[in-house]
Amino acid sequence: VPTLLELAGIPYVGSDPLALSLGLDKVMAKRLAVADGLPTPPWIALAHPGAMPPVSLAFPLLVKPRWEGSGRGIDAGAIVHTREALARRVEWLFARCREPILLEAFIPGGELTVLLIGNDPPEVLPPIQRPLDPATRLSYHVVRPAPPDAICPLTLDAALDAEARRVALAMFEALGCRDVARVDLRVDDHGQVQFLELNPLPSFDPAGSFGLIAECLGTTYASLIGRILEAALARL
Repeated sequence: VPTLLELAGIPYVGSDPLALSLGLDKVMAKRLAVADGLPTPPWIALAHPGAMPPVSLAFPLLVKPRWEGSGRGIDAGAIVHTREALARRVEWLFARCREPILLEAFIPGGELTVLLIGNDPPEVLPPIQRPLDPATRLSYHVVRPAPPDAICPLTLDAALDAEARRVALAMFEALGCRDVARVDLRVDDHGQVQFLELNPLPSFDPAGSFGLIAECLGTTYASLIGRILEAALARL
């Protein structure tokens, strides 16, 4: 749709087709992170199950689709601890999604999400910690139903807050995003913020990240959406 809007010269909220494509492709986004000197978990990209090379990454690994969003293809079985489990998961995921696969070193530490609104430069909102399923250490939004005993292992001090915002802003600018984007991060055992992925078209579900962020900021969901619209109008 954005491509058609661009060709027709119709103004719209959000990033252009190039940024949207780069954000959807987790491997390309990670390559941009590496090019900018930003930490991201080591990975292997697979075109299909038969293309799996000898795995040089340390287990556990997270197996996920290269091009999907909203947690599609990720559940408790997405984390594998052995070569045999990896082969089974890759076969299963490819049969389900029919697209390239990303193998990524799994960081069991805490997960942060950072929302950015605006342009030149965008406003980087405070990072929000996502509750984790204690059994898998996956974010609760991909473990259904949400576990009643979810954990938040990170202490969001000033240094971690600043580093999360720095990485998020760098990736927003690297992809050339506009108006709004959400960046997902993990924090490793050494306290280093690691880039996972960027969504230039994040879910606007009031029960998802936007609702949580609005609550943490002491504002409303409607007000947050209004700020995004105002940013797009100012750009246009």
